[in-house]
Amino acid sequence: MKQKGQGIIEFALIVPLLVVVGVAVVYVGIMFLDYTQYSNAARDAARDISVQSEVVNADETSTTAAELRQSIVDAINKGNGDDYDKIVARYSHPYTNIFKATWSAQFYKLNSSNVLEKVTGSNAAKNADAIEVSITLIPADDVDLDPDKNYEHDLNKSWLSKLINLPTIRYKMIL
Repeated sequence: MKQKGQGIIEFALIVPLLVVVGVAVVYVGIMFLDYTQYSNAARDAARDISVQSEVVNADETSTTAAELRQSIVDAINKGNGDDYDKIVARYSHPYTNIFKATWSAQFYKLNSSNVLEKVTGSNAAKNADAIEVSITLIPADDVDLDPDKNYEHDLNKSWLSKLINLPTIRYKMIL
């Protein structure tokens, strides 16, 4: 008995599966690329904040390194507005819109036990020994970024959120 067309039938059954696997590999690769880009952004921001130095302004007044650090951290923690957009745009250039990122920055000081403790207040940068920049990534599927929610544990119930749960990217640098 001849089985004409058997190869064509098998090919037709396997090709959709291979296409789905290929698309999934590309999609995961792109997600990893974006995650790496955000990781680099957090590291670069932490480094730039830590190496700030005194600046002499056009009107011959000076801005100390601590004041510059404090203004950058305040802008990052504000979460929106022109200053925030400028700072985030300086470091973050994702290739896709798969993720939405929320940035935060915090100052730390070494205590007597050589343990880093958070420093808060309007003059935190003057007393700080280290800076931490954090980026939390959330799948961008219909996510509404509400500043009152903690998205690390309360992800939107989209299909992409159910598949991936990325850790917060954190970089600490000594000032």
